[in-house]
Amino acid sequence: MNVILIVSDGYPKHFSANNAKGEFIAKGLQSCGCKVAMVDGVLGHNGTQVMEHGVSSTGIEYYILPRKGGAIQAVVSNQKVINRILREHYVEGDINYVILGIDLLPFFGGLVLSAKRFGYKTTALYHEWHYGMSHKNKLFKMEAYFRDQTFGYFLDSILPIGHFLQDKSKPFKKPMMLLPVLGNFERERVEYSGAMQFTYCGHIGYVLRNQMLLNAFIRLKKDITQAKLVLVVLGNKQHFARLHDLLQEKSLLDNVEVKTQLSQEKLYALYDTSLALLLPLDPSNLQDKARFSQKTAEYAASRRPIITSSVGEMPYYFKDKKSAMLAEYSADGYYKAMLYLATHLDDANKIGQAGYEVGKEYFDYLSAGRKLMEFFRATNK
Repeated sequence: MNVILIVSDGYPKHFSANNAKGEFIAKGLQSCGCKVAMVDGVLGHNGTQVMEHGVSSTGIEYYILPRKGGAIQAVVSNQKVINRILREHYVEGDINYVILGIDLLPFFGGLVLSAKRFGYKTTALYHEWHYGMSHKNKLFKMEAYFRDQTFGYFLDSILPIGHFLQDKSKPFKKPMMLLPVLGNFERERVEYSGAMQFTYCGHIGYVLRNQMLLNAFIRLKKDITQAKLVLVVLGNKQHFARLHDLLQEKSLLDNVEVKTQLSQEKLYALYDTSLALLLPLDPSNLQDKARFSQKTAEYAASRRPIITSSVGEMPYYFKDKKSAMLAEYSADGYYKAMLYLATHLDDANKIGQAGYEVGKEYFDYLSAGRKLMEFFRATNK
């Protein structure tokens, strides 16, 4: 079987959730004997001027496409490169599939047509309800609406990340396979040593906009004086300056550690040695209901308990105080969840282990690779 993933952005040199999931899909398929390659979308990777082709440290063939000139110039140039890649990778007499990300409708449609032209079956990772996202430009809002309403008609099958998007895809009447977040559940772990450390990993903008986690931690500090909060965040210099000022204002500079751009090895070690891992989800936020954070699988693989809320995909997989802490989305709710784990370490370990077992059953990239290969065989008609 030959599979081309056109879902990445600068893989493997640039980190993103899409790149991480794309790599897990590629590794899972490759473990089943499939020939796999990862290719950037038609816009190319911002900051790259010359196409880069190679094999990643995990054995995945990749193509980083450049972004030169304006968007139209980049799309026209990169579409020609992708056409060549599709033509050269096609395996006569085998099953040939292209997995797409869902980009702007004209770009997406062009890629589907190219794939079909060269004899590939097509599917797409449906990770976002695009119309539900915030759009300042009305034209982009309209485009997002038509994208969500039409993309599935172009494809041979659809890979929704969760149940919300699975329901949204039903009108297309195409074969579907639920492909949730993925992680490595066989990786080596660092043993937890009892540290009162809570870790959040995400964009710095969330911490600045919504101070719920910080306010919950302030309350926790009054009860557990040795408690520590680690924020692993991405942002620009202005964001980090604002975060420093905010922590200073709340008298948290000595208790909150800010990290950024950690290697995967260091990030996983941080997860493993944390008492619990924070994944706040807002029940009033439509995107929190539609999305499924890749961090869920990475957190679960650490065997440490996840503190989150019963929003979106979480209640389909996790049970409160059994395999995760499903807290009320408020400073009080997250404070109580952190306090419970800090004062019930045996329960924390059991919840973390149960969460790992959930992840092993549903989010393991090796199992996903086998299921996806069978799905492609079944839809290759």
